[in-house]
Amino acid sequence: MSINNVDEIRQLYSAFTIEEVETTYNMSHKKKVVELLIRNY
Repeated sequence: MSINNVDEIRQLYSAFTIEEVETTYNMSHKKKVVELLIRNY
């Protein structure tokens, strides 16, 4: 699952493996953001 990088999400899914990844939200503005990848392994 990929989701916004906010403290509440980190706390909610703290039992899972969380990895930060950089992505682009809007192709025309090329705004780079950090999302969280959350996985159970």
